[in-house]
Amino acid sequence: MNYTADGCREPVLRLTESIIFLLLGFAALWGNLLIVVAFYRKRSLRTVTNYLVLSLTVADLLRAFLNLALHFIASATNKWMLGEFGCIAGYVCCNIVAGTSLLTVMQMAVNRYLHLTKPALRYKLFNKKYCIFMILSTWTSTAVLVIGNTFSSKLRFKLLSYQPTVCFIEFASKKTGFYVSVLSRCLYVTVPAMVVVICYVKIYQTICAYKLSERNSMLVKSAVCAMEKVKTTRIVTVIVIAFYVCWLPVCFSILALHFGLITTKALKYWNFFYTFPVSVSSAINPIICAFMSRRFRHQFGLILKCRIN
Repeated sequence: MNYTADGCREPVLRLTESIIFLLLGFAALWGNLLIVVAFYRKRSLRTVTNYLVLSLTVADLLRAFLNLALHFIASATNKWMLGEFGCIAGYVCCNIVAGTSLLTVMQMAVNRYLHLTKPALRYKLFNKKYCIFMILSTWTSTAVLVIGNTFSSKLRFKLLSYQPTVCFIEFASKKTGFYVSVLSRCLYVTVPAMVVVICYVKIYQTICAYKLSERNSMLVKSAVCAMEKVKTTRIVTVIVIAFYVCWLPVCFSILALHFGLITTKALKYWNFFYTFPVSVSSAINPIICAFMSRRFRHQFGLILKCRIN
């Protein structure tokens, strides 16, 4: 396994990538830490919805520590420095975090759908006890699936000569790789995406009904209560949309690489176009919470000023 480059990556490209990854890494790290600290400090923030946001935040933190750190070091040095063990560990950890994130986003959509349309069922399925159990089960099942797939298949880990900063798996046969790739994309991308779309179509219809109810003076109290739910739903909606906007190009690029649709010359830019959207996804949630949630914004301000409320 060759861990060095053939010298084709220009110093300007390496420097640009390294600076962008470093800045995004710091933004993701400190922004998501703000969410964790705010969640710990303020009991009123510990809602079921925010438990799911916290799970996504932990995934973003791990991605900032692992994914961005690895890509920054590799891009800056123009070689993979951690050997095959680092390649395997990076692959396993990044796939666990990615799979958990995708399933968590789906759970957030289902939670908001039930919260607006079937509150009685939502309180049964998404109370804090079952929500914590569901989050832990998601992390555990994803880890078992990824680790099992990695060590039960005949895989070898390789680097691209034109892109020595990306380490990925190569299956023993293209047929096996195709089936595993399709299965993983269906399980962690297609199915959650379909569930998310269905939920938000229903949510949109419900919000339209709530807006109509505001016009009826007999339903003012229930409409105000409903619009409070709508505000929370809007925050979650923006988080979900931002997540998929960042992740869909990554999924398409992986499939393009698998089917050989990326030219050899373009491979040296693949690290950036693969990692950049994921990096933005890790850093964007704290910004969304700060702009759209008054309670989170207030807590962020107190934390940055080192004050206790």
